[in-house]
Amino acid sequence: MLKRSSTEAEVVKALQDLAHEGFSNSSTLDIIAEDSVVPGFKPDFRLLSHQVVARYWMKHNETGFVKGGILADDMGLGKTIQMLVRIVEGTPSKTHLQTSSGGGTLIICPVDLIPQWKAEITKFAPTLKTVCHHGQSRTTDFEQLRKADVVITSFATTASEYTNHVKRSRQTVQARKCKSAVFEVNWWRIVLDEAHNIKNHASKSADACCALDASSRWCLMGTPVQNSLDDLYSLLKFLRKGPLNEWSTFQERVSRPAEAGDLDTAMKPLHAVLRTVMLRRRLDHRMNDQPIVQLPDRRMQVVKCQFDAMEQKFYSALELHVESEIDSIVQRAIVQKSFMSMLTFLLRLRQACDHPHLMFMGVDTSEGSSGESVDSLSDDGSIADPLHHMKSLDPTVHSTPDMPVSSAKIREIVRILHDIKERSSGLDKTIIFCYFTGMMDLIEPVLRQQHVKYMRYDGSMSTEERVKQLAKLNNDPSVVCALISIKAGGTGLNLTSCNNIILVDLWWNPSVEEQAFGRVHRIGQKKTVNIYKLTIPCTIEERILELQQTKQTLSKAALDKEQIAKMKLGLDDLMRLFRVRSRV
Repeated sequence: MLKRSSTEAEVVKALQDLAHEGFSNSSTLDIIAEDSVVPGFKPDFRLLSHQVVARYWMKHNETGFVKGGILADDMGLGKTIQMLVRIVEGTPSKTHLQTSSGGGTLIICPVDLIPQWKAEITKFAPTLKTVCHHGQSRTTDFEQLRKADVVITSFATTASEYTNHVKRSRQTVQARKCKSAVFEVNWWRIVLDEAHNIKNHASKSADACCALDASSRWCLMGTPVQNSLDDLYSLLKFLRKGPLNEWSTFQERVSRPAEAGDLDTAMKPLHAVLRTVMLRRRLDHRMNDQPIVQLPDRRMQVVKCQFDAMEQKFYSALELHVESEIDSIVQRAIVQKSFMSMLTFLLRLRQACDHPHLMFMGVDTSEGSSGESVDSLSDDGSIADPLHHMKSLDPTVHSTPDMPVSSAKIREIVRILHDIKERSSGLDKTIIFCYFTGMMDLIEPVLRQQHVKYMRYDGSMSTEERVKQLAKLNNDPSVVCALISIKAGGTGLNLTSCNNIILVDLWWNPSVEEQAFGRVHRIGQKKTVNIYKLTIPCTIEERILELQQTKQTLSKAALDKEQIAKMKLGLDDLMRLFRVRSRV
């Protein structure tokens, strides 16, 4: 039994060990040819061995007392296919359909994945009647939904209709006009794709998903373990898997023992429950002494990009100013109060590593931010955003008559794209993943200048436009580059038409990067996957790389402001990024 000195990092590691050490069902199994054939799928389709295991495991769970579970295979192992097999084979009973509200399968996923689910159903199980329930024109008639085999909707739509459903229960005239059709159907099965979207059990999405009626419930996710024990509670609540689906019980048996450092006690009930409800296989899992999938090699390179003289001058001036501010914070003993201000300093240093102009392109330059002013992040009135100081400097960056304003990373992108074109005779495609959408704006004119035909995919685009852009990438051989926001396109998508990835800016949590890489390195990929992680040596990025390796929990909090207070991370680690020794 561990002592009370156990840290949050130890909790995370225990959870990771919990997910990695088992839950793979059988590693030795006799599989005959008939096992890989799915009646109702297209005739030439065959399941892989690990998918056959999932086929029977899911049938056993759904028809037994569990009534669902968590399919948590690594990214790229075919969770969508495995779920479709269960949908095709596990049709609703006649008794269920004969009830006044009995319906089929409801799939809830991020809005970007609605078209992908529809396309996969059309491709593999075209006989299924499918309805996409999303947008202002969606139906208010629940009869249209219950007559479908599969209804696909989003977490946002579900949350919105739950609010309307609650209003309707009050029997007001206005409420009766609200859209709440998904809550008027008693579903045969509910599937949450990218189920980590409900990990905050207090969120509207979590409340909505848990309130839906269904005979069976499934969670699909590639990363079953997040950085908080409470995330697992939300999944168990949705699955209605007792006794840990009650918040008071979960706190008593899991959360409080973990907080006290008694991880043995905390992990024991989780072991018992997860062994019943979760199936997880990793890319390196073996069955019958053979890898479950044969993927092409994945080659990772950390590419060091060199500032030119003007970039170095700009970054050095910014770093000197930030270090002065940090010293002032330490000397005035206001570190605790200035946590958010220090995150602003990190933001500005990261932007300067990408491109000095990025700092001056507006406050909200990162995909999916709340839109609040950076000024509001300052906890102490005397601590200003470094942006105000840097406005007095001329952020002149290397430029030539033949190229738009550039930067070290943009010059490296051009070089890598040229090498890929030469190596593949122009046939290989490349994804450029960016955290800052402002950086995407700066890269675009360079791609046009270099006559690189590309598509763009970010969170500001409509669903229809995103589908159009993905089709262009997958079907047009002349489109050899994809400029994608890692927040909008880093999860759920199948991007195997590309085999090269350029990661422009470092992400705090390596698991987020792995999610993005998994869009390319997955079943269906035929070529070697080359990954280029761009970094600037002797800058904040070098120290982020070091910190990633030793403190993954810090990396999550640095991009998720709500997690900072909850996780109570050590300030020593954050201060190390600014090269300040333990003085807090």
